[in-house]
Amino acid sequence: MGLPKLPGMLKSGLSIVGIGLLVTGVVEGFRLGGFYESVELRAYDWMLRRRSVKPVDPRILVVGINETDLQALKRVTPDDGTLARALGKLQAMGPRVIGVDLYRDLPQAPGTKALQQAFGADNLIAITRLGVGVNERVPPPPGVSEERIGFNNLVIDYDSVVRRNLLVAEHTPSFSLSLALQYLDREKITSEQSPVNPDWMRLGRTDLVPLRSTDGGYQKADVAGYQMLLNYRADGRIARRVSLSQVLRGELEADWVKDKVVLIGNTATSGKDFLYAI
Repeated sequence: MGLPKLPGMLKSGLSIVGIGLLVTGVVEGFRLGGFYESVELRAYDWMLRRRSVKPVDPRILVVGINETDLQALKRVTPDDGTLARALGKLQAMGPRVIGVDLYRDLPQAPGTKALQQAFGADNLIAITRLGVGVNERVPPPPGVSEERIGFNNLVIDYDSVVRRNLLVAEHTPSFSLSLALQYLDREKITSEQSPVNPDWMRLGRTDLVPLRSTDGGYQKADVAGYQMLLNYRADGRIARRVSLSQVLRGELEADWVKDKVVLIGNTATSGKDFLYAI
């Protein structure tokens, strides 16, 4: 059998290459246009959920204000005096830092003066909410110094899932970053400008590389501020959790609190403070 003519082989090969380039260009064009973003983000979520389960973080204690707590208090949020008592009991056990994820720009009498004194502790971080106007912004508790305030705004994707952590916005650190920096300060680890890139933050020897608008499954993400992808745990269990009532009754072991990050916030379903996680 004779060999096929060379010009025919070239023509066939060029046609296959051309079709391949055309298909690749179309697929990449659709990808850059964001048509595959939802699929790629769901694939990313799936891969995170498939990771091996990690044990709870022993450095953190969560004090959740649940429905039973609120029913016992007969209030939709703890009054200032109750919160002050809980903080006092926790401080007596020597936490490294306490984060209060409750708005207290307005007094919740009785006990407002006692809470103001409790908020004066050097190891306590309070929250504010950033916003473009008075209808969106929530001021921090009065009297709390600026370096002990972090914002609790979240970045929510189009499908109502929280995949990103906003670390800095409007030259203000987030609640989570403020807690981390306070905790790491005891380890002599501070934040500084990275020598690799002046726009990056460095903690110790680790550079925190900010998210770009086309990283991962994203194609046109709004990455204003300083954002990073959240490192979710596979089963959702982050740390030991206790209730506010347990704190008030003195049912905590000292080693659950000593030298730990203690977070206090609303976990009651009536609080409607819930979003989709991966």
